[in-house]
Amino acid sequence: PNLPTDGSSHITKKVEEAISHGITFVVLSGNFAQQHWEGKFNDNNSNSWHEFSGTDEGLSVEVTNNQILRNQPIMIYLNWQETKGEQADFDLVLVDPLGQIVEYSANQQSGPNDEDTEYVYHMPQMPGLYAIGISYAKETDPTNIPRYTTLDLFSVNNEIEYAVAKSSVVVPGDAKGAIVVGAISNDDGSLEPFSSHGPTNDGKMAPHVVGPNGVTTLAYNGKLFYGTSATTPYVAGITALMLEGSNLTPDQVLEKIHQNAILDTTIEKDTELKTGFGYGALDAMFLLEQ
Repeated sequence: PNLPTDGSSHITKKVEEAISHGITFVVLSGNFAQQHWEGKFNDNNSNSWHEFSGTDEGLSVEVTNNQILRNQPIMIYLNWQETKGEQADFDLVLVDPLGQIVEYSANQQSGPNDEDTEYVYHMPQMPGLYAIGISYAKETDPTNIPRYTTLDLFSVNNEIEYAVAKSSVVVPGDAKGAIVVGAISNDDGSLEPFSSHGPTNDGKMAPHVVGPNGVTTLAYNGKLFYGTSATTPYVAGITALMLEGSNLTPDQVLEKIHQNAILDTTIEKDTELKTGFGYGALDAMFLLEQ
């Protein structure tokens, strides 16, 4: 989640290189639908702090005692995409339940070669509500604050307040020609709430298809395996069977998946759900007709 899904990352380019050599690549969409926020910088009171909703300048994350016992850090990435010629320099802070700033990231972004990203890592020592804040660095004139720059925030380990599922897909889901997989429940076929939605930052569709999670695997000694990491091998296995004894190109494999994926008619009418389902669910039964 520290890389933009605009096709520019080294990971994305490596996947695209493999695809250009005829290798079919199946990748996960990610598990960040409840751990992602996206939007334009908004500062109605001109104090250089972003307002997530109304006058709320803090994006809450809850830390439990269990997270502390597991030594699981709070990890937040902030990326942004500048448009209309704007040059932006944002900072990122983390405030603990007592209202104290415990971590901050204030990299300077002053030129085209500077990375438009900030990152905080904090090992919490107390449970409770922490808050994430975004400020516009060193700016006192509100007319100079970027209004068109899109902010993209990911929380690696914690669900966040005001989560935005749209565009929560992660690298290399932006690779041209890759087959991107989301997750549905193995029980009722509903979209898992954590399954990342598209589109990518450069407008590509992702995921293309969804598969079941909550499945058993020898790697987990029979325990249920959840996440898009569970569904991607399922689709990759079907893909391998499709390629067996054939000369399908990666584009042809994706088209065949498109033709055989099943999307409920109620989902087709729901724009937001479609960004999570893609073409629909894939069932291996269509292979019997090949």
